[in-house]
Amino acid sequence: NRHAAKYAGINDKRNIVLSMVIAGALASAGGCLYFLSGNTEFYWSTYMSLPADGFNGIPVALLASNNPIGVIFSSLFLRYINAGGSNLSAQTPFNEYVSELIVAMIIYFAGFSKFIKERLARRTAEKAQAPLSASDANDSSADSADGNDDGDAHAEGDEE
Repeated sequence: NRHAAKYAGINDKRNIVLSMVIAGALASAGGCLYFLSGNTEFYWSTYMSLPADGFNGIPVALLASNNPIGVIFSSLFLRYINAGGSNLSAQTPFNEYVSELIVAMIIYFAGFSKFIKERLARRTAEKAQAPLSASDANDSSADSADGNDDGDAHAEGDEE
């Protein structure tokens, strides 16, 4: 937690950059070991041998709204769809990549629903603030029309 680290006296910006550097170094070392081992040459099937499970974390977090309990259920949901897709080509005339298309549509719909929800919340907040500012403007114009401006009343009271 960034705020807890700052409260404890730890330099949070330096540690964020340091953790990114360490993660990048480990990822590049893993990639170097994989591709420079000599056992693999670049064929079109080489990129297919790397698992895409790391990229599945992004849609899982999006679908779960970064909720820790929701991440468990959304990861299981997406894994069952992917497992069903691998069995799809053996039992039906459809291609196995139909499951990836279904996952992509679910992710787009989840992202669009979050976007629309935030837009509606912002719009309702703006509408709730608009009548307050209009009523404040009406109150100040009514006070000045009566000639009883608050500033004048305090000034008259101070003179007595």
